[in-house]
Order: sequence, then C-alpha cells, then structure tokens
Amino acid sequence: MTTSTCPACGVGFIPVRRQRYCSQACRHSVYRRRQPATPSALHTTAFPAPRRDHTVYLCIDCEQRYLGQQ
Repeated sequence: MTTSTCPACGVGFIPVRRQRYCSQACRHSVYRRRQPATPSALHTTAFPAPRRDHTVYLCIDCEQRYLGQQ
C-alpha cells in the first residue's frame, strides 16, 4: 500500500480512494484558511433601519390608545 502525507499537518497516512487529508479536522482547517476573512463590519449597515414604535400608551381619562406617543 502507498502512503500519503497530509498537506495540512504533515502526518503520513494510508489514503482511502482519493483522500488527500488525514482527517476531517485537517480538511476543514485547510478550507477555512482558503476562505477570505470576512470582517464583522461588512455585516452591519452604515445606516441602520429606524426602529418601529412598539410601545402602546393608554390615556387614563379617555382610554384612548397611542402607539409610540406618550
């Protein structure tokens, strides 16, 4: 049988079919290194959407309800 060397960690292993890495952990680590780093600033918008009023105020005298107005 032929042995291969894992390109991620350098450990020798016996490949099964077309296996290139010695374990799933090495395969995932190489995949993560290939992906571009995404800073968290890309996920936030420059102008966040305005918040919707969700507080309902109740007038004691007339029992009228007001949405977002105190």
